Amino acid sequence: MRNALPLLLLCCLAAPAVAAQPPAAAAGAVRPFDANPTYDPGKPDLTDLWVDPLRGDDSAPGTTRARALKTVRVAMARIPHDTRTAGSGYRIMLAAGRHLAGSEGGLWLEGRKGSREHPIVFESADGPLKAVLPALAIARCSFV
Repeated sequence: MRNALPLLLLCCLAAPAVAAQPPAAAAGAVRPFDANPTYDPGKPDLTDLWVDPLRGDDSAPGTTRARALKTVRVAMARIPHDTRTAGSGYRIMLAAGRHLAGSEGGLWLEGRKGSREHPIVFESADGPLKAVLPALAIARCSFV
């Protein structure tokens, strides 16, 4: 038994090392699911609509921070349902603050169509985590 241990160690050390690979990765057939994929948006042509929940006014044009709308709901109403044939996409610039949805408890987006060239983009204008949106329900949309 005492001679068996060095022989076992010698066999393990002399065996060629084989890298362990999952069977699917070795075959190259299946890629693992990525819950947070990266997406290069390119440089689409965008029209900005500003929304400021504290100082905005829904009767304003929304074209600048100083003339911002008050609600995301009104901003979405000003965007065509299909931006693929519009002259540009739209970027909703969200000023810092809590953006409320009103009495309905959330924001429902349905049937909004964009394209890579004309998407609909939501952006926190004052940096990450500064704009807080209500619950969003998105159905049958593309490039939102």
